[in-house]
Amino acid sequence: MRQVRALRDELVGPSAAPSRAQVQQQILLSSSIERAQRLIDLAEEANEYFDELSVRWQDVRDRLNALRDGVLSRTDQQIISVMKSSFQSQVRDYGLRSVPPTDLSIDESTLVPINDGVELTFDLSMGISASDMIRTKWAYYLALYEAANSSPPNKHAGLLMLDEPRQQETDRGSLAMFVKRLERAAATGCQVIYATSEDRRDLEEVLQNIRAVMLPAADSHLLAPVVG
Repeated sequence: MRQVRALRDELVGPSAAPSRAQVQQQILLSSSIERAQRLIDLAEEANEYFDELSVRWQDVRDRLNALRDGVLSRTDQQIISVMKSSFQSQVRDYGLRSVPPTDLSIDESTLVPINDGVELTFDLSMGISASDMIRTKWAYYLALYEAANSSPPNKHAGLLMLDEPRQQETDRGSLAMFVKRLERAAATGCQVIYATSEDRRDLEEVLQNIRAVMLPAADSHLLAPVVG
């Protein structure tokens, strides 16, 4: 009906006036062109997005296919080998006694300590003494850092924070060996924060010839309740 009215007005209007039907048609065509151009732009953006997704999807497929055979890459094998070696050497140096240090290792699939093939749960019922539990944890945390640090692509925060490492009254000789190992980690760029409430004289004995910065608390405890 609008088109009929436009044609009627055009027929009765002055002959020199521009055709309203043509003007209307040009406006409609311009709007159609703009909409078509927006659709083309959206299609191009979608194509770019899906191209990127296809590349990422293919990468994930390739990685999944590589994992299906269950075989670790040579780099992964080297990293785990470093972690195992570090872990075993540490528990031996720290004087582990509950089990033979050679029976402890790192599981390749879970990366947790195992005792003769069985996951080590740090449970006293498993026959591990309390002090040996602490020694094993020292060795594991530090072995994890040393393994990550052995391969540049791996990422580690480069930070080890230890709160009262000498729990369960672990032997001071073991603690001294652990501190020396921590000094080696610090020399590679790791920041080691060691918080303890031990007597300063006892601590200084353990820290002999160890480069460290001591920040003593003003009171007997670092944190104290607010009074008043």
